[in-house]
Amino acid sequence: SPAARPRAAALNQLLRWARRPEKLYYQPPAEPEPRAISLEELGRLCESVSEDKRTLFRVAFATGARAGELFAPWFGPFSQGGHDYVRISKQWVFERGVFGPRKWGKQATPRLVPELRAAVRSWVPLPELRSTHRSDWVREAAAKAGLGDLTFHNFRHSYARYWSEKGASLTELSLWLGDNYNVVEKYYRGWQLNLAG
Repeated sequence: SPAARPRAAALNQLLRWARRPEKLYYQPPAEPEPRAISLEELGRLCESVSEDKRTLFRVAFATGARAGELFAPWFGPFSQGGHDYVRISKQWVFERGVFGPRKWGKQATPRLVPELRAAVRSWVPLPELRSTHRSDWVREAAAKAGLGDLTFHNFRHSYARYWSEKGASLTELSLWLGDNYNVVEKYYRGWQLNLAG
C-alpha cells in the first residue's frame, strides 16, 4: 500500500533510537504480468468492429503507440536495414481542439510488426477516432471475442510481447516504445527471463 513505505521508515527511526541493529526494508509489491494478446487474438478482436476501428487497433498493435500518440504528427513509415519503422513525435499537440500525448521532448521510433505493415501505411487519424471511449471499444470487442477484459493500452503490451518473442532486447524495446529503460524493465523483464528460459 502507499502507506507501507512511510511506516517502514518510521519503524526504522524507532529502531535507531533504541540503538537496535535491525533494519526494515520496504519491498514494493510485484507488478502483475502485463496482459498481451497474439496476432491471432487481434484478428478475433477486429471481427466485430468497423473498418476504422479495426485499422486503429491494428496500428496500435503494430507500433506499440499510446492512444494519444497515434494522433501526433507522424513523419511516416520508413525503412532502415531491411526493417520498417515509423517516427512518432511525443510532444504536446493541439489540433482540432484535442490535446495529444503527454510526453515532452521525446520521440519514439517503433519497429513495425511486419504482419500489420499495410494497416500502418493506410492509417488516417480520423477525428471520430479521437474519442475518449477507445478503451470501451476494445472492451466491447474483447467481450464479443471471448478475450476477457482488455483496454487500449494492452496493445502496447502486446507489441512488447511480440518483439520479446522475436528476441528483442529491453534496450531495443525502450527505444521503440520511447520509454525509459527502467519502466520497460519493470514491466517486461519477466517475459524476457521466461522466454530465455
